[in-house]
Amino acid sequence: MKRLLAFIFLAVSVAFNCNAQSKNTFYPESRISVLGGINIVPSDAWTMGIGKTITPNFQVGYEYGFLPWLGVRASVSGMMGSYPTNPYREHQFTAIVNYMQFGADAMFDICNLLEYSQERVINPYVLAGMAANYRFKTGNTQAYVGPAFRGGLGLSIRMGKLFRAILEGQYNALGNKFNTLDDNNSVGGLWDGNFAALAGVQLDLGGGRRRAQEEAHAREVAEAKARQAAAAQATADRIAAARAADRARSEQLAAEREALARGENPRVVEEKILFETGKTTIPESERPKLEHIVSVMDLYPNTVVTIAGYADRETEPAADHLTLSVMRADAVKKALTDAGISATRITTRYNSSSQQISTEPGDNQVVVCTTK
Repeated sequence: MKRLLAFIFLAVSVAFNCNAQSKNTFYPESRISVLGGINIVPSDAWTMGIGKTITPNFQVGYEYGFLPWLGVRASVSGMMGSYPTNPYREHQFTAIVNYMQFGADAMFDICNLLEYSQERVINPYVLAGMAANYRFKTGNTQAYVGPAFRGGLGLSIRMGKLFRAILEGQYNALGNKFNTLDDNNSVGGLWDGNFAALAGVQLDLGGGRRRAQEEAHAREVAEAKARQAAAAQATADRIAAARAADRARSEQLAAEREALARGENPRVVEEKILFETGKTTIPESERPKLEHIVSVMDLYPNTVVTIAGYADRETEPAADHLTLSVMRADAVKKALTDAGISATRITTRYNSSSQQISTEPGDNQVVVCTTK
């Protein structure tokens, strides 16, 4: 009895603390369950102890869930009931009664009364129903069919999309002849009691499969929509890029017309990249000039650039002039090629100090870039 009360307390505690983990669409579903466990027949057990009344039990059930919180179950259960010798009743002595119950129960899922969740791990439930109890003929009794009424608590534990573990406790109120060997005995109450503690598995026959099919279909629809959206976006991007290219070309032509009207040639640009004394590394302050050269060459694909490297006679040692002019010109060429300008559009000259472009000391530490 203590174990049964503990089981009931656990189920009620879980019921009060259950929280839905996610909302799902409910599908009416069929389930079958196979359970096994023990029977305890407490009638007159005080005479010899409850341990004398424990026998094996089984149950096979078919359940259909109409609503998230309501289902019905048809079941077949049995198979033995034992009761001890009663020294106060001459007709009642230790024996085994073979029986079978054919029952129908209403199943109430406690958590799903609040909110349905397919993903919830533990679902406590309450059952109430009735059954026809068939007692097999024995050497001392005739076959007997009597009513049974039952109620109970259970836990459904999710093991996967299709399987659940089931723990269930039942109390059956049976006709008094259930454990009365002498059918003429009228001594005792109107009912016999029967506790059953069961455990087993339950298999989803339909709802889980339909849910999986719908989820797969939803994924396919979502993927198709994503592909359509991606294709539409790609088309929109191509159209936007074409329009941007057209605008850029129009702006380019307009700029060329304005430049020609002023007597200028927008394709011809000259930039002087200044270097520090004795150095061949392009200063960061000179990078915008290179970017200007790159932008002009990108805008006019037919342009080429001439790079001329110099060294300064006044500020730099004569022995280093050729080396400095070569390394400075090559550094500028590398910067242009790194920016995407083809090497075939670049001509390089190394003027050392044979030519000076300025009479000011230090102004010849330079690379001159000219586009045309």
